[in-house]
Amino acid sequence: MKETNPCSEEFDCVIEAGKILMESGAEIYRVEETMRHMAASLEVNHFHAYVVNRGITASGVNCKGERVASVTSVPETNIHLGKIEAVNALSREIEQKKNATAEEVATKLQAIEYMEKPHLAAVLIAYFLGAGCFSYAIGSTALDSLCSAVIGLVMGLVLEWVGRYIKTGVLLTIIGSAVITVLANYICLSGIGEHRGLIILGTLMLLVPGATFTNSVREFSQNNHATGLTLLMSALLTCIAISSGVALTTDLLPFAEQMTSVFSTSIDSIWEVVGRTVMAGVGTVAFAYLFHAPKKYFLDLGILGAVSWMIYLLLAMKFDMVVFLIFVPALFAAVMSRILSVKRKCPITIFLSTSIFPLIPGLSFYRAIYFFMTGTTALAGAYIQSCFISAFAIALSIVITQEIRVRPKKHHSSSSSSAS
Repeated sequence: MKETNPCSEEFDCVIEAGKILMESGAEIYRVEETMRHMAASLEVNHFHAYVVNRGITASGVNCKGERVASVTSVPETNIHLGKIEAVNALSREIEQKKNATAEEVATKLQAIEYMEKPHLAAVLIAYFLGAGCFSYAIGSTALDSLCSAVIGLVMGLVLEWVGRYIKTGVLLTIIGSAVITVLANYICLSGIGEHRGLIILGTLMLLVPGATFTNSVREFSQNNHATGLTLLMSALLTCIAISSGVALTTDLLPFAEQMTSVFSTSIDSIWEVVGRTVMAGVGTVAFAYLFHAPKKYFLDLGILGAVSWMIYLLLAMKFDMVVFLIFVPALFAAVMSRILSVKRKCPITIFLSTSIFPLIPGLSFYRAIYFFMTGTTALAGAYIQSCFISAFAIALSIVITQEIRVRPKKHHSSSSSSAS
């Protein structure tokens, strides 16, 4: 039997941890920091890593004094907040344990890599609740929200089945938006649904690339401009795919007409604010489940998503400045995410990418592209402007939060940097 070199395995564990983080949608700075902490804990000296969007280049010196290096390519990202949290916890564990062996770490990394997938029934329930709750949160009636929920469930079932054979994200997004458009038009044609535009918008919330957009802003704030631009272009391409799916499908349906008006509703009472707030909280938890967030954070996520949306709704009743309406709740969500990440000893990404999701200007960009495709250029220009203003407000809130230094009372020094 061939004897393995135990000293080289520590380095391999560090690389594997970085690869899992990147595959799961972690930010570049988090990947680099976690790898450095794990290298120090596993006694890989003079460790250096350069991480880009799809690859890791690293080098170090093992316990025999030998120089080791690796260039690792990373496959397409599939956001998994649970894996990010698990690698972060493992990094903290081996740092505190001091004498962890490469074999132990490798075994735990393998368990993280092959985490148990959620049952299909639970995933479909999350699609149902996410679409229905977000539809109500943005202003749909109870009946239209139920229609969105049913459409979301069907779309989830289609995507889960088609996803076994098609791995291209853009194509899956087009298929998902096409399914939404067909079902929404048929439901409204049958007289069940009332507002086709709001039904479609509510369900499309499930396809909006909120986490990708948030990560792109965080990369820009860390001066990782190349990765930030790549993620931003990925988010924009997803929005274009959504618009294309809706516009092309509507054209193919003989009984459907393109939407050429603004879909918006007013807030008539404080009880409506309460109802939309609760639904936003439930929708945030459903969205977090689809991104594999650990269940122990669901209550925090639901409350944070609900309160952030409530702040937006209350401000919308008195003000009409988009930058103000987005900045205040986004700053609240970002600051609270930072505080919770330190208190719960987990990455801020788990809280930020989910709680800030309803504020992400993905729907505005979808509307802009859609109206451009259908020739309604005036509305398209207005939504493009709103989209960039919202993006700026969210980016500003995240950058400000990055400067906040929160330290727990009893917490290992390097663990806090890994958690934030």
